[in-house]
Amino acid sequence: MSDQADMLRRRLEEHNGKRGKVIAVTSGKGGVGKSNFSINFAVGLAQERYRVLVIDFDIGMGNIHLLIGKSNRYTIADHFEKGVPLTDIIEQGPGGVHYIGGGTGLTQLLSLSDRLFERFSAEFEQILGRYDYILMDMGAGVSDQSLQFMIAANEVFIITTPEPTAITDAYSMMKFLTKQAADIPFYLICNRAPSYKNGEEVLTRLAGAAGKFLNKDVSRLGVIPDDSSVSRAVLRQVPFLELEPKARASTALKQLQQSYLGNENKGTGQELSFMSKVRGYLFNRQ
Repeated sequence: MSDQADMLRRRLEEHNGKRGKVIAVTSGKGGVGKSNFSINFAVGLAQERYRVLVIDFDIGMGNIHLLIGKSNRYTIADHFEKGVPLTDIIEQGPGGVHYIGGGTGLTQLLSLSDRLFERFSAEFEQILGRYDYILMDMGAGVSDQSLQFMIAANEVFIITTPEPTAITDAYSMMKFLTKQAADIPFYLICNRAPSYKNGEEVLTRLAGAAGKFLNKDVSRLGVIPDDSSVSRAVLRQVPFLELEPKARASTALKQLQQSYLGNENKGTGQELSFMSKVRGYLFNRQ
């Protein structure tokens, strides 16, 4: 990978424009509403006039397009397998959100030829300059293909539910990622909570465990209550934030979003870019 790393270094030196913040949205297990959160959080950001791109990184099981009632012309697999430009793969989603559909092409990322890697890095770097936020909807758990993207993200959102298995797996995810990149910021979200009190207890427990056993300070971003409006929106293939903007889940998500934006605005603004972190990851590979 040394030659590819040199290519990426040159590409980064040539690019001086603004880069969007990259957020990896993940969970320890499936079925916690991660993809639904990703698309609705993106819609919420777009409503605040931010430019948002959602990338479905769930290899082989991408479902972002199903949640919004769209059919993909292309997926990210078409970029690697057929040479389709990344800009042609970007689709128009709800509320002004853009998205890239998932596919199996990511399995090739670790074995790309120099030519394909050069093309991918150049095109992806250009995309980073067009958006304020790029949300990567990762598959549950960790694969070799997804790991480098998660640890290169500026921040990681970890979604859990109050179920004991989801809590345990969320902690395992934090533990694993902390070993790979100790300084990556974590934000915890409890989804489908029967009550705000219950959800806060879950977040407090997870944050406490991270502090005690991982020596990791994590942010408790918020709680989204169990709400039938979410199921109705999934059936209608419409984001619940648009279908029922005054529902409990919608109100909670907007509060969570405002909390995130408020905390973010207090930051130093010195975070490394996504591609800079990818570069560091590649340089340190054995």
